Amino acid sequence: MSTEFFSLSPQRVLEAVEFFGFECTGRVLALNSLENRVYEVQTESEEHPFVVIKFYRPNRWTKEQILEEHRFLFELSKEEIPVVAPLANDNGESVFVQNEIICSVFPKKGGRLESESSSEELKWLGRVIARIHQVGLREKFKFRPKVSYDWYALFNKEAVLKYISKDLLPGYEQVLQLAKNESEKIAQYPQLRIHGDLHRGNILWRNGPLVVDFDDSLMGPRVQDIWLLVPGRDEEAKRVQDKLLEGYELIAKFPQTELVSSETLRLLRMIQYTGWVAKRWEDPSFKRAFPQFEEPDFWNKHLVDLREQCSLLF
Repeated sequence: MSTEFFSLSPQRVLEAVEFFGFECTGRVLALNSLENRVYEVQTESEEHPFVVIKFYRPNRWTKEQILEEHRFLFELSKEEIPVVAPLANDNGESVFVQNEIICSVFPKKGGRLESESSSEELKWLGRVIARIHQVGLREKFKFRPKVSYDWYALFNKEAVLKYISKDLLPGYEQVLQLAKNESEKIAQYPQLRIHGDLHRGNILWRNGPLVVDFDDSLMGPRVQDIWLLVPGRDEEAKRVQDKLLEGYELIAKFPQTELVSSETLRLLRMIQYTGWVAKRWEDPSFKRAFPQFEEPDFWNKHLVDLREQCSLLF
């Protein structure tokens, strides 16, 4: 991986924004992002006085995959669905390369995060998700992955095996086998282009919900864009799910049978999480963010959590 990605200087950031076509004032602010490197930059533009430039983590997405994400966002914006689409330069390009790193520039959009939402807000969000899915049905991604055991677990297994102790391997393999078996049901659901990582941190509220960060957009079932917004399994979680789906069904029919796979999807995400960290352990920011990752207690607890999640599948 390019060492430049780990140590981007303000000067490099400004050079990239100016290469894209903006004249900068010199003000640069690093934004919170572990996966990519993201900066807010002030420009001399009257239309876009502040922009956000994203430097994509090398070797994660190909240019073709990023372009598919962008085309999806352009489609959604054309339908006036509240998302943040990238900007295009004078040549109509939304993706460019600086210092061997793929970059994109987005307009800055403000908003607030909400840890809780009223019933009306949840129904509003449900309508927005349904509209995203209606557009997502129009065509398929050719290059981006799909929700599957392979994507969430198998492709991360080799990285995890470098860190998990040998005495935990039998239990970990059992979890993977169960996840694989249960994932076969998900493969039978209709697949469409979805957000893929629709948790509350990717919803900004500004005169309604604004859906951001389609970096993990992929092919998958509708339920993938619902379960992450449901906070657990108690009465409050049921209220949230019911209101989301009430709003959703004002726009489109939601396949209720997919809801039974919510816990399987949660298990796959838990498995993916450790693989995500393991694959990025060379990144100094990950060592700071996850200082316990190489310790036995981390992996013991991880396996306990995985087994508890497995018990909820039946």
